Amino acid sequence: MEMGVDKSQFMKMMGMISQLVVKRNGIAHGDNKAEYKKGVSEKEFDDFENLFRNITKLISPIITKSLIEKKFLKEEHR
Repeated sequence: MEMGVDKSQFMKMMGMISQLVVKRNGIAHGDNKAEYKKGVSEKEFDDFENLFRNITKLISPIITKSLIEKKFLKEEHR
C-alpha cells in the first residue's frame, strides 16, 4: 500500500528512528558515553517529535482503511 513518501524519505525516517533507538538504549542502559549522559538536546527532541507526528499522519489513513475493510480478518470472514 502506498504511504505517500518516496524511498529516500522513507530511508531518512528509518535512519532517524534508528538514531533515536540507539540514543534511547544508551540512556536507558546507563552507557557511560558523555553523549548519553547529557540526554537529548531540544533540537533533537523537536526533530524526533516532528518525525513521529509525520509518521502518524502517514499511517493513520492506512490503519483506518484497513479497519474499514476488515483486513485484520481472514479473507473468508470479511
